[in-house]
Amino acid sequence: APGRHTNPPTVRPQPPPRPIRVRRGVATAGAVATNANGGHDVRLEAAKGIGTPNANVIASVGAAGNTKGGPVTTSGSLAANLHGLGASITKEHTPGFGSTLTKSASANVLLNQNNRLDGSVFKSNTKLENGFGFEKNGGTLALSNAGGHGISIAKETIPGFSNSLTKSAHATLFNSGPHSVGASVFDAKKSFDFGPTIRETGGNLNWAHSGGHAANLGLSKVHDFGTKFNYGASSNLFTSADRQTKLNFNAGGSRWLNGPLSGRNDFNTGFGLSHSFPNWG
Repeated sequence: APGRHTNPPTVRPQPPPRPIRVRRGVATAGAVATNANGGHDVRLEAAKGIGTPNANVIASVGAAGNTKGGPVTTSGSLAANLHGLGASITKEHTPGFGSTLTKSASANVLLNQNNRLDGSVFKSNTKLENGFGFEKNGGTLALSNAGGHGISIAKETIPGFSNSLTKSAHATLFNSGPHSVGASVFDAKKSFDFGPTIRETGGNLNWAHSGGHAANLGLSKVHDFGTKFNYGASSNLFTSADRQTKLNFNAGGSRWLNGPLSGRNDFNTGFGLSHSFPNWG
């Protein structure tokens, strides 16, 4: 329903892990965030890679659940990267719900010293415990500039159900080193095979600090429904001397300015803790 529509909608295939500083070790990470329905969402991950930054293979496993109980989603993935080309396969399983297998590929092309073209495609197959299954596929194409500007387009299709297309652009308006200010706009359209179409447009103004702090303000309009004011902020509360342990805090929310949900407020907060052991294993 439009009232629960995220801003902006995004295509989120499982990407290959970033081929940066690959070592013969194990990296671990964890995160915890408040859940509006109760409890805290917790996620743990571990990954091991071999190779160089330009040619590597990375395997990872993860688990996610809520402190109030319920099923724990487990996942495993294998990814390979070679000079800007990548491919991965990921399997996720949630007891009592079902399993999803996602295959993806990506390419990064350096057009010149200042411009880069990135593309990715994915296909996922989900099989529910009740026997029902569906497919999802899509892709993204993005052009980025070293000055902090870029444009992108993303498409996602669920055959027999829906199609979505999202176009976006962003620009860096100011960058002094420690501080940067940027702006972004988007236009998202989702069409359902059985009739209705939802279109949302909007923009955001954001500030970021090299110390790990950020804030953003924006407006989005769900056409024929209402306009929403969005806001958020995040801050790095602690970073260890070796930069392997970090604790971050984030908060955000929205307020409907008009439409049937006029005056409604949504707010959420969360903490994120991560720690890596790059030379362990």
